Amino acid sequence: MKLQKYFKPLNKLNFLFVRRIVGNSMLPALEDGQFVLISRRLNKNLNNQVVIVSHQGIDKIKRVSFSSKDEVYLLGDNLNHSTDSRQFGLVAKENIIGRLIWPKI
Repeated sequence: MKLQKYFKPLNKLNFLFVRRIVGNSMLPALEDGQFVLISRRLNKNLNNQVVIVSHQGIDKIKRVSFSSKDEVYLLGDNLNHSTDSRQFGLVAKENIIGRLIWPKI
């Protein structure tokens, strides 16, 4: 059936998911209660990208300040209300769950 080729890519949409922002660490870019779209596909250059990471069993959304080969340094946009790499240090890239693709910030 010819239609199958058009719908086959839909099976691969599991790389996208929605999350709700909790807290004020990413203000003014992202507000508490706002929904965001996340992609599991990462760019090679993560600098300045907003990512979700798993850290100590908690998913956190932060901006990559800089990255090395294996680690990233994360900061919240609202530095006065953010727990980030200033407190917990560098995070392994393998702990990155995905990157924000909507809204564009």
